[in-house]
Amino acid sequence: MATATATRVMAMAMAMATRAMAMAMAMAMATATAMAMATSPSSVRSRPWSRPKFNVTPPEPLQASCSIQGESESDSEYEMVLDCEGSEVSITIDSTIPVKPHPSGTMALDYRVEGEQRWLALQQTADTEALVLGGVSAASLDPPGTTLAALFGDPGLHVADEQPCEIMPDACGDSQRLALAVDLDWFGPGDPVFDQGSWYANFLAFGYAIEVERARVVLDPCPEQPAAAFELLVTWFPSD
Repeated sequence: MATATATRVMAMAMAMATRAMAMAMAMAMATATAMAMATSPSSVRSRPWSRPKFNVTPPEPLQASCSIQGESESDSEYEMVLDCEGSEVSITIDSTIPVKPHPSGTMALDYRVEGEQRWLALQQTADTEALVLGGVSAASLDPPGTTLAALFGDPGLHVADEQPCEIMPDACGDSQRLALAVDLDWFGPGDPVFDQGSWYANFLAFGYAIEVERARVVLDPCPEQPAAAFELLVTWFPSD
């Protein structure tokens, strides 16, 4: 009896040890996977579609060195007030994008306007150099005379070579939802972001969030309707 009892106890102990080892291995694999995802541009997580809108006041084109004077935030709305070489400039965004800019130090503002089309790039130039806030509201992804990738720097956005979305009938001819390629200097190409889509990646030291309300082309547009439309926001954020 004693021998049988001892055998059962030893078997139970071995089974428990095996389960504990399996759990430890699973946790180690999960940790390694999480670390790999956190440092890889493929660590893109889907976010609910939002409505990225931005406004710059005064609305004229401007290229200037700026410093932050104040910020305010409530729900989806965010405003920053800048001192741009003696002139006050206000930038507001209305979006459910998961992070807001919260810049610091000296920044370079590049705001381009062509009729009703607008492109915005606010680059932090002190401490960590990075695109703090980028925005497009235009019929062309690229500003006149340059590319959005050149304007933003990192992350670079351009219309992807491969377009998986089907061409669909629209009120004014056929239209196609576009995929935008995302390129990162340190990490290479990331997953694309689509029309009415979102993109989010955390690289431990910093991260980017992208919200695209519109990225589409109309193959046979109605009179006075643009053949393409782009509405998007990009924000940089520091990681803990």
